[in-house]
Amino acid sequence: MIYTVTLNPALDHFIDVDDLSVDDANRVKSECLYAGGKGIDVSRALRHLGSDSMALGFIGGHNGNIMVDLLKAEGVNCYFTPISRETRRNIIICAGAERRRTQTMLNAPGPSATRVEWRNFLSHLKLLDLRDAYVVVSGSLCHGVPADAYRQIVALVQAHGARAVLDADGACLREGLKAKPFAIKPNLNELRRALGKPLRTDAEVVAAAAALNRSGVEIVLISRG
Repeated sequence: MIYTVTLNPALDHFIDVDDLSVDDANRVKSECLYAGGKGIDVSRALRHLGSDSMALGFIGGHNGNIMVDLLKAEGVNCYFTPISRETRRNIIICAGAERRRTQTMLNAPGPSATRVEWRNFLSHLKLLDLRDAYVVVSGSLCHGVPADAYRQIVALVQAHGARAVLDADGACLREGLKAKPFAIKPNLNELRRALGKPLRTDAEVVAAAAALNRSGVEIVLISRG
């Protein structure tokens, strides 16, 4: 089984216009809602490939209910932990013809989770059959969870027989690495920020990956973008 964790998901609201005029009224051509988040995108991709997974994380309020309905309609299995605050909604404005198309993104910061809600999430994880499972942990943290949240998640699931795959940035990646996940997939800039090193040459990147491998991370996959 593959589980995906998205602690700060978003309901993405796409708006399509012919041209975006500042300080003026703009006529909307079309709009749609989309359940977004890095872990959710992994579950969606797995579904398209014909593989089952289960999307985990926090969900709350009216936006959260819409997200669950959208994911169920796509055939994505969900087991979200409810929170009292509203799941964030991002606005994405797409304007212009194909070759000159622009995309303006307005990303909301997201809700806060309480200590009780964080403990509930960890309790939900423990209820799952994690033996020989893969747990993909990715994206940003929502407010209110501990700074070492990814370290806690990786340690918990691997203690119960799962393999953790971590795709995160900066401090989230740095903390998660302390629990020695089975695999990591940062891009080059994310790895630079996590390690605090410029990594200017291919040799330096390979050396950094080899050092992480020796530290206990079995698979180190670094992308350029």
